[in-house]
Amino acid sequence: HVAECDYVGIVSANDVPDDYASNEGYSIAEESAKKDDDVQVQQTSKENVKNNIKVAVLYLSDPAEGSGYSYTHDLGIQGMQTNLGLSSEQIVRKVVDDSDSDATRKAIEECIQDGCNIIFATSWGYMETVAQMAEEYPDIYFSHGTGNMSNGKNFNNYFGRIYQSRYLSGIAAG
Repeated sequence: HVAECDYVGIVSANDVPDDYASNEGYSIAEESAKKDDDVQVQQTSKENVKNNIKVAVLYLSDPAEGSGYSYTHDLGIQGMQTNLGLSSEQIVRKVVDDSDSDATRKAIEECIQDGCNIIFATSWGYMETVAQMAEEYPDIYFSHGTGNMSNGKNFNNYFGRIYQSRYLSGIAAG
């Protein structure tokens, strides 16, 4: 289980949020008036949580090819890794055909056996298999790119800020 964070919030130097994956210029605002012992316990607890995170990412193509959806998604994963201070050993990347549910299942099982406790599946085609796997592995967090399924426990979906590009394409079309 992921422990609850003791963060008050994440703020930028000028209190204006940005859209960068690296979140450069941000700092974690700690609760004020904490005793030194409490701060030490919090830091140790956060460090323990961070050290127990292992993330798997399923891609349609090799992000190292340097373009496309897998590449840009991996830029976000790299930003997450930097922001959380995760080591390279804490990130597992797999290229899997999203139309092959058996290969998807096998890749997820390999990730779980390797100690991954958070799994990102980056394509619509992984959705059904990921939903089934989330039911089989309730202690693993599954996050699915796009899609319309969630179990409200350990399986959710995410999507980018599509409204921004839709707005601009609407202006261009007009």
